[in-house]
Amino acid sequence: MVLLPTNKFQIKDFPLRFNPQEALEALDIYDGLVRRKLGPAVLPENSSEYSIPVFYPKGENKEIANKLQSIFKMGYERIIPFGFGKMFMLDENKISYIIHEYNNIQEIVDIIKNNYKHNKSTLPIVLIKEKTNRADQNSEYYSIKRKLLSSGYISQIITIKDLLEREGTLKWSVLSIFSQVFAKLGGLPYTLYKNFSIRLASLNDKETVIIIGLGLSKDPSGNNTVGSSLVYDDRGHFKFLQFKVRPVSKGTNTKNVYSEIIESLLADAYSKASEEMRLSHEQPRKVSVVIHYRGKEISEMEEQAINEIVERFRGSEIDGEAYLLKLRDSNIFLTDHNVSTGYPDIGYVIKVLNDLYIIQLVGKMVFDANNSKQNIYHGVGGALLVNIRRYGGGNSEISSDLAISLLKTVFGLSRLNYVSISNPFVDLPTTVSFSQEIAYSLPRFSITDPKNVPDWMNRRLWFI
Repeated sequence: MVLLPTNKFQIKDFPLRFNPQEALEALDIYDGLVRRKLGPAVLPENSSEYSIPVFYPKGENKEIANKLQSIFKMGYERIIPFGFGKMFMLDENKISYIIHEYNNIQEIVDIIKNNYKHNKSTLPIVLIKEKTNRADQNSEYYSIKRKLLSSGYISQIITIKDLLEREGTLKWSVLSIFSQVFAKLGGLPYTLYKNFSIRLASLNDKETVIIIGLGLSKDPSGNNTVGSSLVYDDRGHFKFLQFKVRPVSKGTNTKNVYSEIIESLLADAYSKASEEMRLSHEQPRKVSVVIHYRGKEISEMEEQAINEIVERFRGSEIDGEAYLLKLRDSNIFLTDHNVSTGYPDIGYVIKVLNDLYIIQLVGKMVFDANNSKQNIYHGVGGALLVNIRRYGGGNSEISSDLAISLLKTVFGLSRLNYVSISNPFVDLPTTVSFSQEIAYSLPRFSITDPKNVPDWMNRRLWFI
């Protein structure tokens, strides 16, 4: 069976937004933050002074910590020619980088508690000797994260052997480290420049788009199921995350537990997002809720939860519709016989059925046909299958134009990855990849009660 592309998304149509005052655009992160020095899209709130203490393990050369401190203050060679504060428009004189030696994890916690009282504006960086197995919840990585989170501190962990001692790796990692630390302090390095629009709306009838990513996972013991949701606005501006933990005792119907978690997450995400909209200056008349989900089949109970969200919008005199995009891996491999590598273009969209599409997020992205060094080659990977459902408005039909508008949210949010930002795309939108990461990580951080994570923390990407 031969399937031909019906649409193609291009990177030029999804520029990134920088600068908190002027909303400037650039096609890639390096161009925006380094080459043109545009500054971040969103600055942290409620703080002007920051502490970024650096901890190195006893027995290691302190010069490693000095090197990292220098990078944060001055940048790294010509590739990052200025420091963290200047990159993100922060007052460099009000950022402290004090180096501490540690013998054990408890000592890190004690030093922080005794010297850094303002946890919202403190981001400890902990150096560990070697990369640890993240599947092991008792690993050094999880043990440090767990201990600091329980004390109310977000942290950044850096491996000495894999990163700081390898210049070839380090030069490509500095921008990612800077971006992760900035996001954990409450800022956003970049968002999307153009907003998503799902339905046509007049100037007097403004549409707001809320995008919710859902993720599910089991804890290592198998005794609990964890669900998480991330909420974004129509420019991919991360707003907040939520999570639920439910026990799964022997004999419990797992499907019912999944359904209850998803129903609760969706209801809470709607309630919180709608309250923030109500308090905003521009109250929308049209609201489109786009749900990204990767996992099992949606049950009738969960579909009922989505329908209830739509009805709540209508009860508040808002014209609401909801759209569910279920993302699935596939064994469909697209190839381009016109190039020697066979790599397909990132951004290809293929219509299979009215409500089923294929989107390619792995392959090649040509920035400049005359300069191959500018181009990205990610290899050949399975295309993503996307099922689309529509709720509300008395119409379940998925037109081609509507489907393309919804698929743009998948493509656009695959650009907002602050973890490995040398790549302009990742193979899943962050709505899905981040929500899965939270659901996977929370049990390993021994977090079982949402009340143990304060609201300010859940408005930051503390888990990346």
